[in-house]
Amino acid sequence: MAGVAFRCSCGCLRAVPSLYWCRHCVTLRCAYCVSQEVDAFFCPNCLDELMPTTEAKLNKNKCSTGCMNCPLCSTNLSFVSAEGGGYMACGYCQWTSETIDLTGTRAEIIEKVKKNLEETPESAKTKKPNGSLPAKGKRRK
Repeated sequence: MAGVAFRCSCGCLRAVPSLYWCRHCVTLRCAYCVSQEVDAFFCPNCLDELMPTTEAKLNKNKCSTGCMNCPLCSTNLSFVSAEGGGYMACGYCQWTSETIDLTGTRAEIIEKVKKNLEETPESAKTKKPNGSLPAKGKRRK
């Protein structure tokens, strides 16, 4: 049994899920008849922060709160408070930034990582995801 198809304003028959309603011309339109634009940018890790286009480009589509990925499994890292500051930890593979002596307040850790990424050659940056930490050391047991 064939699915239901509707005629787009350009004359093509399309399935309902592939059509859009244009509120300006009050007609159905297919993906070829519409132009899509980004309304807002969100951090892909935390999906929490709405940011303007200029900030999104400047931070490479990461939020300014410093979301970082685990260097071993690419899961989002979380900050764990400890005496004298804290460290970043992966809830999936149990990796911590303590293994590479990267401890302190969240802001200090983020600043150290950003400084490290700025000093890293461009060829090394493309091999690992943005905002990830070096993977030296062992996983936390």
